[in-house]
Amino acid sequence: MVADAEAAPHDPAGRPLQALPQVPKADPAAPGAWTPDPTQGLRITCLAYDTVGIPAAAQCGADLVLGWDAQGLCLHAVVQALDLTPGADPERLYLGTSLECFLRTGAAWHNLVQVVVSPGPDPGNGTLQTQFFDYRGPLSAAHEPTLSCTLQVARSASGYDLQLRLPWRLIGLRPVVGAVCECKITVNWHSVTALRIQGTWRGPGGEDFHRLQLAGPEARPPALVRAAWLALEAYQTVMLCALGPLSDAGRVLTIRTQGQAHGAALATITLAAADGRSQGSCTLPVTALRTAAPVQIAGVDGLVATCHLPDFRADLRARVDHALQHPPWDRAFPALVRAAHGVHGDFLFTGADFPQLQIASAEVRAALAITCERVVFIDHRGRAVAQAAAPGRYGVVFTLSYAGPLPGAGDPGPAPRCTRLAYHTLLRLPDAPAALRELTVRAAALRAAVRHHQGGERSTDAPGTEVLATTDPDAASYAAVAWEGLSHASGVWAQERAWWHAVRRDLGLLTAYGRLVTVPHLYQRLPTHRWPALVILHGSGDPYAPLTERTPEVIQRHAESVPDNPFVVLGLQSMGWWESGQVADALARACADFHLDPHRLILIGFSMGGYGTWQTLIDYPTLFAAGVPISAGPGEPWAAGVLAPLPIWCWSGAQDRTTTAAHSEQMLSAIRDAGGAPLHTVLPGCDHMQVPGACAASPAWWAWLEKQRRPPLVPPPAGDGKAGP
Repeated sequence: MVADAEAAPHDPAGRPLQALPQVPKADPAAPGAWTPDPTQGLRITCLAYDTVGIPAAAQCGADLVLGWDAQGLCLHAVVQALDLTPGADPERLYLGTSLECFLRTGAAWHNLVQVVVSPGPDPGNGTLQTQFFDYRGPLSAAHEPTLSCTLQVARSASGYDLQLRLPWRLIGLRPVVGAVCECKITVNWHSVTALRIQGTWRGPGGEDFHRLQLAGPEARPPALVRAAWLALEAYQTVMLCALGPLSDAGRVLTIRTQGQAHGAALATITLAAADGRSQGSCTLPVTALRTAAPVQIAGVDGLVATCHLPDFRADLRARVDHALQHPPWDRAFPALVRAAHGVHGDFLFTGADFPQLQIASAEVRAALAITCERVVFIDHRGRAVAQAAAPGRYGVVFTLSYAGPLPGAGDPGPAPRCTRLAYHTLLRLPDAPAALRELTVRAAALRAAVRHHQGGERSTDAPGTEVLATTDPDAASYAAVAWEGLSHASGVWAQERAWWHAVRRDLGLLTAYGRLVTVPHLYQRLPTHRWPALVILHGSGDPYAPLTERTPEVIQRHAESVPDNPFVVLGLQSMGWWESGQVADALARACADFHLDPHRLILIGFSMGGYGTWQTLIDYPTLFAAGVPISAGPGEPWAAGVLAPLPIWCWSGAQDRTTTAAHSEQMLSAIRDAGGAPLHTVLPGCDHMQVPGACAASPAWWAWLEKQRRPPLVPPPAGDGKAGP
């Protein structure tokens, strides 16, 4: 059945019709191709992003031209992208650098098809990755690999140039002048700091799907050169952003609630020239906007965009309810609170009185029904104190109560209350102005050292330091660790993690890691022998899956097949992110229980465990004889100096899109710069999950492991007088 091209149907939502010009006929020398021409198509130069702030054009820019011919909908996209990483899972290309095109004949989903195209990360490889979804049947069978379209791509260091034709036959449209279809286009960019950045062609009414009416080649629709959007930040503030052509610089946009034609505006945005275009933004408290009323951004010459603020309270509660009903529910809550900016207050303070602190915002507390049952302040020795006796580092531990998993169907009882702990680092600043100036200088030097490796971005896994900040522009956000007397970046975060680990251990707040142990065949016959050990940290996956189904089992199985295997294989189990202090605690217990040789302990970690391996080696560089990060991330390059003396063999898969070989090279390059000589094997054809098995199957790797021994530690000369950090 095909759709006729008579009068365009009425749209209840009032969306306008966009004229879609017919494009020139295909070039006979290039079957399937079409000749893109911005003057003979519908051009879109600005997208609405899902980010807080405006991405740089060189990183997330796109110029789109739409048209049609007898074969299908034609799309030409020139996309600026610094990172061409596709989705890690071939079934989820839309989570990486890709372009999505949706096509349907009406407003209903039952006639919708979708294509996702990833240009791939390798400019020398002309193979595109494509994925189709066909929503014309049951949603459970939406993925449809048998659909097809016409594609061409050219890649460069700055991005890619893509031509796509989506056949009319997919939606049963007769391609004649006057026919109407609906289209949605999104462009996705891979981001190292977020899952992805997504830009959407959005209409002035906020619509994502656009009504396109097929027109003749003489049609010249105006280019769509403006976009605006709003982004909710931490459930507290709303940032409104606008983009336009360079000629819009100086233009003033007014922000009002829809229907508020008169009276004071909520805010204004003045566009400024930047990045070859005009752009501007403003921030409003979330309480200034009502979720039920759309926000309109307009200039004196008309509407730019209508934006809709979601009901974030209902959204947050729904996310929590979903997470709490799916294991591990007790870990879902802290992650959401951290996403909502965790703890609020003055973390850098003066005087003996501790500052007033709050968990999350009032909106988040109300949505999650959070109450604070107890607040304990901790001094640098881990003791509970009522006041900050002297300048230095302190901590605060919150005991929180919140709504737990919802009761099951037919259960009239209320949702149970659950408790969870939250941590944060505080710093009492020096009273003397000269000491404060010295602290500021040293903290600034530390921040510069960290940014050298991270491009200005910094996050830490140390509990309590996630949002350490101050409103004083002269005091750096890393003052809390700089105050400890450390003059360089190496070891800073290690000490912060160690301090919080000791505090939590002394308060009885830690749960010991589980373990799966395999011993050599001769273990029982040699009761006094000290055995070398492989300590293995698994990847993420299901935290409750038994270790027999995780990474350690792969290596343990190979260890059993190695003739005269000398290693005790210790597979640890964590219910969340690896913490170096707990790895060290587990190893100390294993050394006592299994007669391990302290000079022949080798740390191995896969994926999330690879991150944990980097972190643990940095925090305890003299504990291990060697380290083997497998499919690991970039680690902490600013602290790589402590790993220079340590033998390291890193393994990566050439087809791994989750943690790429380039990610590992960030850390390895920093180690080489510090004088180290780490090894790096990149396995051709291996994806993320195949690397551990390939590594464990290598005889050369096992021979290398047997050679590793940590030299005895040399104590400092007596009377040296130097104090450690």
